[in-house]
Amino acid sequence: MIYYLPHDGKTAIQIKHYIRSQKEISVSLIRELDGSKRNYGCVFSEFITTSTFTNPASAQAPRGMNLRDIYWFNREVIPWMKKETAKRKLA
Repeated sequence: MIYYLPHDGKTAIQIKHYIRSQKEISVSLIRELDGSKRNYGCVFSEFITTSTFTNPASAQAPRGMNLRDIYWFNREVIPWMKKETAKRKLA
C-alpha cells in the first residue's frame, strides 16, 4: 500500500496479520518492502505486523524503515481501539 501526505510525501506500507500463526517476518519481506519503496518513489516505508521480526530482518531493515510489531500493536493500537469504542458508546 502507498499513501501520500502533502507535507511528508509518499510512504510504502506493508501489513501482515500473523497473530496466531507463530510466523515471523523474514528478511525477504523486508527487502520486498524496500524494493516497493524505491519503485514507487516513496520517501518513507513502514512494516506493520501482528507478529515479530526475525533478528536478521530487523538488522536488514534500512535506516528510516519503521518496524512495528505485536508489542507496538498491543501498546498503541489496542488502547486506541478501546478509547474509540468508549467514545462511540457515549455518543
